[in-house]
Order: sequence, then C-alpha cells, then structure tokens
Amino acid sequence: MHPACRNPDRFLSLGSSHISIHLVYYKERNEGRIVEAVFARHRARMETGGRMLLEKVSESDRKAFDMLDAHLTADTRPSRFIAGSAFAPSLESPAFSALSRLKGTLQPPAHHPEGDAWSHTLLVVDEAAAVKEWSTSPRAFMWAALLHDIGKPGTTQIRRGKITSYGHDVLGARMAREFLSRFSMEKEPAEKIRALVRWHMQPLFVIKGLPFADIGQMKKETPVLDVALLSLCDRLGRLGADRAAEEDTIRRFLFCCGETPQRLPDNIFRSG
Repeated sequence: MHPACRNPDRFLSLGSSHISIHLVYYKERNEGRIVEAVFARHRARMETGGRMLLEKVSESDRKAFDMLDAHLTADTRPSRFIAGSAFAPSLESPAFSALSRLKGTLQPPAHHPEGDAWSHTLLVVDEAAAVKEWSTSPRAFMWAALLHDIGKPGTTQIRRGKITSYGHDVLGARMAREFLSRFSMEKEPAEKIRALVRWHMQPLFVIKGLPFADIGQMKKETPVLDVALLSLCDRLGRLGADRAAEEDTIRRFLFCCGETPQRLPDNIFRSG
C-alpha cells in the first residue's frame, strides 16, 4: 500500500475574507484509493464594489487576455510583459483579479525568499518558458504555470506562526476553470490547464507520502510528465533554489509514478 493511502480520512476547513471552502478527503472502498470530494460554499466577491468574480469582461479585457496569451506562448521571458507597464492597467480590472490578488499574498520566507505569490509566479513562468516545448501542450503548460497558485489568496493563513496555503491546488483548479471560461477559451486547452493546476502539488505529496497523493486519478486527468515539468518549474521559481535537490525530487516522483526520467530530455536535468 502506498503511504498516501494509509491515513486518508481528513477534514480540512479553509477560510478567508473572500472565499470559504470545505474539503473532505475520504477513501473510496470499492477502488481502494483516495478520492477527493469538494463541498464548497463559494463566497467570492471583489473587494471593490462587492462585484462577483464572474463579472462579464469588457472588450479591452479580452484584448488584454489575447495579448497575455500571445506573450505566454511566444516569449522567452514572459514575466517582462506580465509585470510591465503595458499589462499593468489590465491587472486593475476585476476580470484579472485572480492574478492581481497574488500580489501581497504571503508565502513562507524559508521556502520563498523571493517574496509574495506574485513574485514567485513571475519566476515560474520564465522557468516554464525554457522547457515548454517538451510538454505535451506548450500553450496549456504556460497558462498552468501562470495560474498554478491562484488558489493561494483564498487559502493562505497563518497557523501556529506558520504561513500555510492548504488546498490551494484544489481551489486553484476551480478558479482556473472559471477564469478561462470567462474569456471563452476553448474547452480542450482549458481542461488541460485546470488539470495541471489541480495536480501540480502531487510530486510533493507523493514523495512525502501525504494523504492528498492520488497518482491514479492524476494519471486519468493529465500526463505525468507535464506534472513533473510544471512542478520542477514551480520548485525552481524561487530565489536560491537548489537545482540538484529539486531535480532529485522530480526523479523520485517519476519513479513512484512508474515513469523514468530518461523520458525527459537530458538538458532538463542539468545537474545529473
């Protein structure tokens, strides 16, 4: 039995001034695996005007989305556009609140010396741009890199003196779907993005034997190698990252999933 299946019964209650969500993790007896059930009360409102997050987008919002899409897929350093003056006005729009709320969202300094979740995301998209061609869908991969932590603002809390964001992968997946649907992205790439956001924490869960690990369901929804690539970018997208240690974590994750690191190009694992 995989260590992740030994203690499956967990209740996790998450709350913030914007979003309340209850997650129940339980074991499905007939399949012998962890299955996730999400019972949510979504009270998501914009800070300004009390407007709902699913507010209709304007024509200027759509143009900004198209520009963002183009830069994500074409640039070698997409962060320059995302953090630049040309896109800055768009971040003030309610339509892009899922991104703008990353600014100021705390992260544990020991793991994220670069600062808030926005700073981390900018580093991750640049890491992702360097390896996107080895993913099964470069466009979806880049969007997943941008949106992978959008669940953090709604789940980040200080617990016993520590900054945590438990469940941000689950909440982020739903938020990613809502965000992309608002801009009428095609169903196929949108689902690929949602799935990558949902499962981007699996390498950590699997390696540590946490009850949130679910290799079987992950494989049904998204390619393991894409998850491995995104997780590597996530782990390298911080100041002072230990590349050798992070690559070792991804190698072990691939092994646990029945994959082999040799299926990834040699220059992705630069330390080995």
